[in-house]
Order: sequence, then C-alpha cells, then structure tokens
Amino acid sequence: MKQLQILLVALFLSNAVFAAEGKHLFILSGQSNMGGLKPEESFIPTVEKEFGKENVIVVKDAHGGQPIRRWYKKWKSAKGEAFKGAGDLYVRLMGKVNAAIKGQKIQTVSFSWMQGERDAREKHSAVYAASLQGILDQLAADLGRKDINFVIGRLSDFDMQNKRYPHWTAIRKIQVDFADASPRGAWVDTDDLNDGKNRRGKDISNDLHYSAKGYVEFGRRLAASSIALIKGKKGTAGDKGAKGSGGGKVLFEEDFEKGRDRWEATDETSWTHRKVDGNHVFGINRRSSKYNPKVRSPHHIALIKGVEVADFVLTFRVMSTKDTGGHRDCCIFFNWQDPQNFYYIHCGASPDPRSGQVMIVKNAPRTPLTKNKNKTPWKNETWHQVKVVRDSRSGKIEIFFDDMKKPHMSVVDKTFGKGRIGLGSFDDMNDFDDIKLVELK
Repeated sequence: MKQLQILLVALFLSNAVFAAEGKHLFILSGQSNMGGLKPEESFIPTVEKEFGKENVIVVKDAHGGQPIRRWYKKWKSAKGEAFKGAGDLYVRLMGKVNAAIKGQKIQTVSFSWMQGERDAREKHSAVYAASLQGILDQLAADLGRKDINFVIGRLSDFDMQNKRYPHWTAIRKIQVDFADASPRGAWVDTDDLNDGKNRRGKDISNDLHYSAKGYVEFGRRLAASSIALIKGKKGTAGDKGAKGSGGGKVLFEEDFEKGRDRWEATDETSWTHRKVDGNHVFGINRRSSKYNPKVRSPHHIALIKGVEVADFVLTFRVMSTKDTGGHRDCCIFFNWQDPQNFYYIHCGASPDPRSGQVMIVKNAPRTPLTKNKNKTPWKNETWHQVKVVRDSRSGKIEIFFDDMKKPHMSVVDKTFGKGRIGLGSFDDMNDFDDIKLVELK
C-alpha cells in the first residue's frame, strides 16, 4: 500500500510539473486563404489531440487581400518607400493574442502564416523575406521570447506562369527558402488544395482560393507541422509540405545570381550564363555541340559539381528558347555513373520511341524505359515548372511538368543507384533557373 501511495504521489507531482510548464499557443494569421480556414474543423482537433484541450490556446486573425506591410511595422519597398499605417493588422492580431493569454503561462508559441498573394501581384518579392523576419522579430519582442516556431503556407500553383501575379513563383520560392533556413521553420504545400468544390458548392480548378475539403486539409497540415516543430522534429510532420520539400536534407540550390561555377558542362562553349529581365539564368545557346558521346545520347549536358545522390526530389524552372517542332525538349540527367551509364528524362513535345520518354544509357545507345504518349506542353516565352522524384530502393522514377499533382511520366527501374545530377537537352535550346535538390530519407 505504501508503494502504491508513493507511486500515486509521484504521478501527481509529475502531472503538476507538466501542467506548470504552461500552454501551447498557436497564432494563425494572413490574408484570404487563412481567412477561409476554420480552425475548429481540423487545426484545433489535431493540436488538442496531441497536447490536450486544456493545454492549447488558438488565436486566429486574418484579413483578405492584404499585403504583408499591414503586419510588418517597419516595412519599406525596394526603393525605400515607407507605408503609412504599416503594422495595423499586426496590432489587431496582438490585441486578440494578449487577451487570450492574459494570466496564462505559455510553454511554446507557434505562428502559422498564409499570405503573399497581394505582394506577388504588387511585385514586392524583393522585400518579402525581410518582412517575414520583421514579423517574427515583432512577435519575439512582444511575447518576450526567442523560441517561436513558424509554419508558412506556400502559395499554391494558381499562377505558375506569373501572368496575373508577376512575382508569384518568386514569393513561393522565398517562402520555402525562408522556412528551410531556420530550425524553427517549416512550410506546407497547398498545390493540391485549390481543386474540387468551394464552400459555395462551385467547382474550382487551380483557383486562387481553396476548396472546402482543401481548407480542412490545410488546417491539418499546419497543425501537423507545428506539432513536429514543438517536438523538435522538423520536416517529419507527415504532411504533404514536408514531403514536397523532400522531407530530408537540402543538398543543392541554385538561382545563378552568383554565377554558374558549380556546374560542369560537356561543352562549355554551348552554355551561357546571362541576365534576362533582371534575372540570371544558365542555358544552352545553340543546337550544335562539340560534345560527341561514344554511344547515342544527349549532346548538351551540365552536371552539378561535387554532388551525388540516390534518392531525391529535384525541382527547377525551364524555358524553351527555340521551337524545333516535335522533338523540342529538355533533358534531366540523374544517377549518372559515367558518360556511358545513366538515366535521363527526355521531355519531348511529341513522344515516340526516341523522344518524350524516360531513357537509360547503359554502355549502349539510349533505350526507352517508358511507352509514354503524353505530349510535353511547351509554350513560347514561358517558364515551366518541373519536378523529378527518384526512389532507388523501390525503383520509382516520376516526372511532373507544370501539373504537380499528376506525373507526366513514371516508371520503375533499379539499374543505377547513387550518382550525379544534371540538366540539358538532346540538341535543343533552353534556359534553366531556380534549381533545388533535396535528398529523400
């Protein structure tokens, strides 16, 4: 009996200590897609299940169509222009936060942010990262702590061509880079949340706003990533965002703003590092090449220096700079062993057994691994988004072209494992930019 009493006392003291540590504060803010989120549908149930209803405080304040300057008090444009009334929505948000935490002891703070559409439309990507950091600094100062976790909802695939919102893809990249750079940051993918039926029952596809089910899933992803950060397990929340960014180590990133020294080309004279509309790119400047491979295979190849990987997610942007008809292409090289042994994906405009397939070069002329019939939808003067997923353990190879939900091609093959990564073309012309390589765990 005495031992039972001691055990009960120990359990009581343990629970008392846990409770004394305080509650978990979750702050949700941003513009319309955060406004459309109903925390009670999925976010609150997820965090309450993890920490207990009595240990959770959730505060949401969002306002549609608003730029980040209405949260960041010291916002200035790239030209140094200030904004009268900057930070007013942050003041409103903190009014709610302070009321909710009054008299409470707070154990952790997690900030979820879904915003950027307005800044993409107004072309303010140059100051977006600094503004994000400014908001976090404001929170740290006002709450008196430097250990704030944050989760960013990345802009969706609504305007990947930057037609209506000129800085759309630029802010998407900034959001990912900003989150990946911090041990207390994470981002979630929203590319699959804007299809289906919206809350009014209307069918939508690649919409600016999310579907009714999309908002429910969005809340779950924000909560899952927040929980993972609280537990010190960044990138392992099991949400689509963690997987979309690879769920592993970022091995390589390249935007060519500092040159192209990290690339090795088979024919250096056929590649050019240049500035286009204020942005640096690396591309193929002519169709012919001095490189003549021993076996029939692409002529234009640029490989990343000093990086080898077996399992990965590779993302990049590509623009075809010359329309050569049915075989207009770009190529992605991976698991490269040597010039006679590697895989490559040929994104040809009109597929046939020699074009528009996943190929293997194995001490012999290239051979197709697929029987693809999907045309690659090249457009003139247009940047296309590409993603390649490779899992050498299962043998899976997938490529996504513009549509990040449905593979453009897929196949299973286990011939090659760890190797180099590269970009190029068989004999066409392309520009490349914004490359990111993440090693899959």
